[in-house]
Amino acid sequence: MRALLFTTGIALLTGLLFGLAPALKVGSVGASGVGSRLRMSRLLVVGQVALSTLLLANARLFVRTLVNLSRIDPGFNASQLLIFTVDGIHSVYKAEKLTDLYERIRLKIAALPGVLEATLSDVSLIANSMSSSDLTIPGYTPKSPRSPTLTTCPWVAGS
Repeated sequence: MRALLFTTGIALLTGLLFGLAPALKVGSVGASGVGSRLRMSRLLVVGQVALSTLLLANARLFVRTLVNLSRIDPGFNASQLLIFTVDGIHSVYKAEKLTDLYERIRLKIAALPGVLEATLSDVSLIANSMSSSDLTIPGYTPKSPRSPTLTTCPWVAGS
């Protein structure tokens, strides 16, 4: 959203700048200002070309990043994956009832035809979010105090 606002702001600024420049050029009358008007015109053209080049380079990098991201294997079957957000904090439910609400939503989604699994998570699989909390498994004691590395994470079906 910030990128869209930034792009809109730049578009409005350049439209205003390059729209007012000819009006200011016509508005100034006199033979003594011919050199400065020509210099201003050249400066505006150079600025427009520089800004256009910058925007084209950024657009190319953005498209290349999207293509590269589409080629990455996320480690799960993403072809029939649906991820959505439910924000119950802004609802009429109190904090103690939110857990029940989320569980009811999960059960109703799991009961839909064609749904293989439904789960809840604080951190989405594909999102710009991070979790700094530790993972603890009841009844398991780690063998060493160092934090585990998850270079390969086999998926195991549970009950």
